[in-house]
Amino acid sequence: MREVALVTLYFAASFLCITVIKMLFLAEFGLHPVAITKALLGALVTGKIVVVLDKTSLGDRFRRHALWLDVLYKAIVYSFVVIFVTAAEHVVAHHLEDGTWSEAFSLAVEASNLYRFMGVAACLFLTFLGYSVLSAIASHFGEEKLMNFLLDPKARHEERVR
Repeated sequence: MREVALVTLYFAASFLCITVIKMLFLAEFGLHPVAITKALLGALVTGKIVVVLDKTSLGDRFRRHALWLDVLYKAIVYSFVVIFVTAAEHVVAHHLEDGTWSEAFSLAVEASNLYRFMGVAACLFLTFLGYSVLSAIASHFGEEKLMNFLLDPKARHEERVR
């Protein structure tokens, strides 16, 4: 029991040191752990949205068309849906603070920045474009073959030899 306690204490101290060092590095670059947490929570929400959209007719509308059109469509639609859900989250948060929907909408619009919005929208589009391309490749060749191709250098070499 004492050995487990000592080992656990050692790892607790080590992980706390690592966490402090990470926080110092993040602060040096102007990044705060809160921003990282927001990004991870945003990824969780976005992941859920994508899974739902992939299973609906909205995400499957151009499946029988040319692949480039399906990929482009998904990137655009998924970006708009995530932007809409994020905007709705902000309006609801303001509503919970202030009470009226019109006031909440006004505050959300006032708090927004057009250039930041455009930058985030462009990044979302590129993110969903990459996701849609990889998803299309995985559905064509199979997820396992894609993962092997991306992660295993031997698999890439074997494909070139064929």
